[in-house]
Amino acid sequence: MKDFSLINHLYAKYFDFTNPPSRVTVAVGDAMPDALDIMLTTIAHPLPPPGRRNGLHVQSQSYWAPANIGPYSQAISVPLAYGHEVHIAGQIPLDPPSMALYTKDGFKGEALLALQHLTRIGRTQNVKWWVAGVAMIPASTGSGTDQEERVTLAQAVWNAVNRPPYADGGEGEDDENEEVVDAWDRKNFSKAFDDTVERARVPDYRIFGEYDGEVSTASSGLRAPPCVVVEVDALPRYASIEWACTGLAVDGLQQVHTGVGGDSGNSRNDQSGAFEVRDPDDRFAYIVYEILGDGEVDVAKLPFTVEYGTLYASSRLDWKDSSLVQGGVSWIPCKRVWGQGGRELGGVLVAKRG
Repeated sequence: MKDFSLINHLYAKYFDFTNPPSRVTVAVGDAMPDALDIMLTTIAHPLPPPGRRNGLHVQSQSYWAPANIGPYSQAISVPLAYGHEVHIAGQIPLDPPSMALYTKDGFKGEALLALQHLTRIGRTQNVKWWVAGVAMIPASTGSGTDQEERVTLAQAVWNAVNRPPYADGGEGEDDENEEVVDAWDRKNFSKAFDDTVERARVPDYRIFGEYDGEVSTASSGLRAPPCVVVEVDALPRYASIEWACTGLAVDGLQQVHTGVGGDSGNSRNDQSGAFEVRDPDDRFAYIVYEILGDGEVDVAKLPFTVEYGTLYASSRLDWKDSSLVQGGVSWIPCKRVWGQGGRELGGVLVAKRG
């Protein structure tokens, strides 16, 4: 992290145009491969038709969302077969008006504020679904909260914000008509503040065929986007959490759940090893795949093909000689990785399927 300013200066020489790429930046410490001081991986899309690549660059301080503090965009949206894939910059808990780290409410409050930034930015890009929520936490924050507790809190915050309507098994009528409340507005404006702005839901479960606004998700089996937590060495501004997510601005998806190791079937077990969303017409699909063991990752043994993606690899995983990495998948060398339900894993692959 001490080299961040220098790297930013060099990076800006290559990305000096309007709406440069969005990015996620972390320090991985001794998890970095030997003889390397920096790693840079990119996702490069074919040049879309004019006007179809959209970017969001927040240049001024406000109460709405953090301003860009480097040569990057808060979001870049590129076309899919239909709709858009939205890459959002890593979000840390900055207080938008002051651009200072927000620490008043502990780790839970920090995780929630950073997640609110993500939701607000996603809403501007018409995001209807998150491929996955990836919460990055530093190895030590000095706050006295152990890592397992931070993992639990991060996943609880993610699930609370992104849970399906009527996830508690109710009839759903009240949830369907409930307004989307902006908690930050309510906290920072007077009680007389009249919030009349209609806000789109993120995520929006109406994009799934099983959900028609009347049938409870308890019976349809819909699940919230998966949440992965990874431990790295340090984060920008030495923050306690950074959310890294890719959104989908589409009007229709299907959910597919498979068991650990790629077992066939539509398991709805919370400990399932893979979570997939796909276009109903099979034009694209995204998968979050849990890797349980600590051996080498063999791309030939995966039950699917990968177009591109990111492997979050723990120190337990033999990724250095992996055919998966050699096949063009980006990877983040992490210290530890946790999947659904707080289960510690060898790694997690978040990918667009081929």
